[in-house]
Amino acid sequence: MESLRTDVQRKVGRNVVVYQQVEAMINFLAAYGNFPDDEHVLPGSYLPHQLASGFDTLRKRVLLDLAKDRYELVHQFLANCNWSSADSLLRAGQILDARMDVLQPDIECLEGMVKDQQEAMSAWTRKLDSMSAGEMLKEHAALLKVLDDYARMMPGHEKWVPVFDVDHRLTRAMPVEMTALEEAYGSPCLLSLIRSCGLFEVRAVETGSGPEYWYRLKKIETAAAR
Repeated sequence: MESLRTDVQRKVGRNVVVYQQVEAMINFLAAYGNFPDDEHVLPGSYLPHQLASGFDTLRKRVLLDLAKDRYELVHQFLANCNWSSADSLLRAGQILDARMDVLQPDIECLEGMVKDQQEAMSAWTRKLDSMSAGEMLKEHAALLKVLDDYARMMPGHEKWVPVFDVDHRLTRAMPVEMTALEEAYGSPCLLSLIRSCGLFEVRAVETGSGPEYWYRLKKIETAAAR
């Protein structure tokens, strides 16, 4: 009995840690990933195959599953488990294992996407290691200086700038530069340029219809080191 109790407690702890790890990967990719809707095909463990494509679909589905599983685990599962019954403890262990089996395809998919993004960011870091922030701004003078100005002039202590608002303004004010993003900067969109240039940090805010992205200057010491 003691061994069964210990096993269930270990699996509960494992599930909670895995939920936290998956959320951390989701948040990392939401802030720094750049995934067109048709770039990734998901395992489709919950959805029909024809619907299982695109990072945003994966993100929404997994977050909903995690929220549901965590709530049930904390508020119902442990309370309903009979810690004095061997049969109840065995069933509890099997249920916890089954939950991990269902999430495993999504975990592996996320791990691969995080690894790819980290490698892309490392490649940029190696490039930027030989440049100062001033040199980087000089190399891409037009757009990056404007983005830098927006970030510096943003009121408030946090100084987060909405990417959508800047994108809209620049499309009207600098149409030539904006249409040449891919050719001049190697970035398919303004958000991709903001992420990849190394001068800014990005966060994603969930709005219900999808993430909304904001950016701001990295800390002075970080930018100066680059």
